[in-house]
Amino acid sequence: MRTKRFAAVSIILVVSLLMVAFTSAAADKNSESAPDKEREATELCLSLSVKEVEEEAPCQEVALEKDDFAMANFAEDEADVFAEASEDAKVVGKIFSTTSVEVVERNEDWTHLKSGNVDGYIQSSKLMFGSEGRVLMAAKCQAKVVFEADTALYNDISEGSDHAETAAAGDAYLVKKQLSGWYVVESAKGEYYVPSEGIKTEIQTQQGKTVEEIAAEEAASRQNNAVAAAEGSSTQAENVTTQNSSSSAAQQTPQINAPVTCDPSELDIFAALLFCEAGTNYDGCCAVGAVVMNRVRSELFPNTLLEVINQPGQFTPAINGKVYRVLAAGVPDVCYQAAQAALGGYSNVGNCLFFRAGYGGVYDIGGNAFR
Repeated sequence: MRTKRFAAVSIILVVSLLMVAFTSAAADKNSESAPDKEREATELCLSLSVKEVEEEAPCQEVALEKDDFAMANFAEDEADVFAEASEDAKVVGKIFSTTSVEVVERNEDWTHLKSGNVDGYIQSSKLMFGSEGRVLMAAKCQAKVVFEADTALYNDISEGSDHAETAAAGDAYLVKKQLSGWYVVESAKGEYYVPSEGIKTEIQTQQGKTVEEIAAEEAASRQNNAVAAAEGSSTQAENVTTQNSSSSAAQQTPQINAPVTCDPSELDIFAALLFCEAGTNYDGCCAVGAVVMNRVRSELFPNTLLEVINQPGQFTPAINGKVYRVLAAGVPDVCYQAAQAALGGYSNVGNCLFFRAGYGGVYDIGGNAFR
């Protein structure tokens, strides 16, 4: 708009000058030819000036308005990205509450975005665009400092205080807060103060993830949990008394089956069942969890986690409602850890499908006999 106003003023000034010039010339020459020349000059000036406004002003205005930045703006932890501008389309990935995106194209309802390897569509209402998006990003995302040179860190807001630590060039510290002339920064070593002058900060945002990337991460996590559970169980098995040597030998070589996924609510119920059947004994919970997962894989039982748990005549705590009372009261973390290990494929009772309280099974673990 400023360019257009400037062009309009220029037109008026130029026309005025030309009119004065031609009026002066008309006084010296034939009075009949002066008005024609004056009109021709005025039309020429107007056409050139208008052409400049049409060619230059729109380009400058578009450049000022163009901004392909947007920030996630939703209360949930994540949101789906679709292959097309429709909720019925295939989900190609997700963005997260701290994700920034590149805007390819947008309208009132849908935005075509790119973030990381995700390329797809999301409802425009789930994004904040341009300068407003940058303000939102600064408010919700963690900042970090990457020191460009060795820098002194202090225990207090004073350069005369104790020199607590030296950050080496290339070291990265999270910014906890900004004070007047100072940053409070944190690393694994502790929390320190550093003068903010000359220090550059970077805001950390999360990239979107494709469904393939998410699946690969989940599989890797399950595998790591299973390996960790196997290593922990093997270490404990070495200390089992000789009277349980047969069970001990079996636990030293745990079986790793194909992993199974479930939603968070199913995991809650699974962990509560393990607590009901084995208390807080990790190996005992893993053993009960392995029986449940062996049944899920077996053709003799239902093929989903909840159907196995709630099958009539099988798990008493599920039948009498104890599982849900425990769930309401809170389930210990160790039971969740055992449930996740079982879902990851870990079994310290081989392919056993049954257990009972007491001893005398193929495996005796956590007060239950497994066979």
